[in-house]
Amino acid sequence: MVEEDVIKAIQDRLVACGMREYSAKVYTTLFSVGIAKATELHELTGIPRGRIYETLDDLSQQGFVTEFGTNPVYYRADDAERTYLRVLSLELQRLDKLRA
Repeated sequence: MVEEDVIKAIQDRLVACGMREYSAKVYTTLFSVGIAKATELHELTGIPRGRIYETLDDLSQQGFVTEFGTNPVYYRADDAERTYLRVLSLELQRLDKLRA
């Protein structure tokens, strides 16, 4: 498992670059534990159960987590550097639209 202060620093950086707080929390928790079910993520993060599924769907659609298996579905965080660069790129695009 990755140290808690490192996880918090990554989480803060992702939020600063535009990722939603719940998404950053779920992503960094997955990054720390490796593979988890939604119920485990709910317990580890304290995020309400209904929001865990919504957050995981969003992260999956954005390509930040991979889901596999069925009943139960398991989740894995994708590469941290690639995720960080993608979040940063999305935030820069958003800022460019605001300037236009």
